[in-house]
Amino acid sequence: EHEDVLGRGLERVAREKAGILKRGAPLVTGCRGRALRVLEERARSLEVPLWVLGRDFFLTPREKREEGRLVEFLAPGGRPRVFRTGRLSLPQLWSLALAARAFALFLGREPEEELLEQAGRRVLPGRFEVVEWEGSTWVLDGAHTERSLVRLARDVEEWFPGRPLTLLFGVAPDKRWSRAFGLLSSRAGRTWVVDLPGERRVPARDLAAAASGEVQAWSRPEEALEALLAEVRAGDLVLVTGSFRLVGPARARIGAGVDERRRNG
Repeated sequence: EHEDVLGRGLERVAREKAGILKRGAPLVTGCRGRALRVLEERARSLEVPLWVLGRDFFLTPREKREEGRLVEFLAPGGRPRVFRTGRLSLPQLWSLALAARAFALFLGREPEEELLEQAGRRVLPGRFEVVEWEGSTWVLDGAHTERSLVRLARDVEEWFPGRPLTLLFGVAPDKRWSRAFGLLSSRAGRTWVVDLPGERRVPARDLAAAASGEVQAWSRPEEALEALLAEVRAGDLVLVTGSFRLVGPARARIGAGVDERRRNG
């Protein structure tokens, strides 16, 4: 993403990102492969302590239940910390591990299970956000790059295996969307595509032409949402993704009521 500014290829992007490193200040990363080699070279030149997820510290899923995971976090010299999380995607688990290690380096002590569990149960708006609405399940995720959309497809299948899926999708024209969209629409029983608000969008008619199976095209996200809400039934699974400009209206339409019930419950 943003290759017009950062340059094309993992090495160039990693080199640009490494520009933030400061001499002696620790770096915590989940990078691998070519990107990690660039960071390692830069870290050596600045004498930066480097902590790599999966090499120097670890977060390991141990058990998955309908409501969340049991995971283990292990850092050098510390004892294993086992705690439960909500229904997190794998990228969210990795982010939690990075945050836990950064917390320890900043404060000089490892976070306890209670803190890790609280963090692991937080809901990030529009980031694999699972909302129950009138008996149906909605997954709201602002994924908009090829890699994040492919990862999202795997996470949806992991948490909701075999459930009939309705996909609501819109995307900006500067994203690599075709392969991931094909994967998502082939998994969906029906696909609804929309024109995103604003000028930067892939036209819904182009998305419809690339979709698999049953497809409907809409010019306005709000109209698509109202029609979908009228059709959705108890037990249905709906995935809204491709852009935060689509997830935002969806969350405003169904998320506010859910949040209000949570506060009053």
